[in-house]
Amino acid sequence: MAMTTTTTPSKRYTLLPTTTKGKFKGVIRTKGHIWLANANAYPVQLHTAGTQIHMRPSDQPFLVEIKNKLEKQGFPDDAPQDEKDTLNGWVDAKYKKLCEDGLWCDTYGDRRTQLVFIGVGLDKAKMRTWLTQALVTEEETKAMGGMAKWKDLKDPFYNGNIADAHFSVA
Repeated sequence: MAMTTTTTPSKRYTLLPTTTKGKFKGVIRTKGHIWLANANAYPVQLHTAGTQIHMRPSDQPFLVEIKNKLEKQGFPDDAPQDEKDTLNGWVDAKYKKLCEDGLWCDTYGDRRTQLVFIGVGLDKAKMRTWLTQALVTEEETKAMGGMAKWKDLKDPFYNGNIADAHFSVA
């Protein structure tokens, strides 16, 4: 089963197949990346095999973060023109490809959760419902005071430090 969402990030941390008490029964392996609300700038890689879980924030931020930073701050004055051209060309090509593939949205750019579940006898409807319930809703975002408050959401994976390092591009 594959699931991709570009509407909002995940905020609940009980969505992992090994911690959901039967909701992911039959899952043998999971791979992909999660858009965590409190790691808004970087996808978090997720790989599971049996009861083993590996989660790691990506070294590369979502393209929307790179694009926003370039638009707001530009390049340092002493940056060589060929480096500027190379980066701008790379960003433009990636953006164009994401748009062509339907993986860019006006509100969130290329931020998304994209997971593949491999297993036997999977209850896809139950899994999809559970994963959808893990997403931040527009109402919750408004009640929190906007997207900037996502960084204050609970972080049980990284000792409460993921927002400091991965909520925005430095």
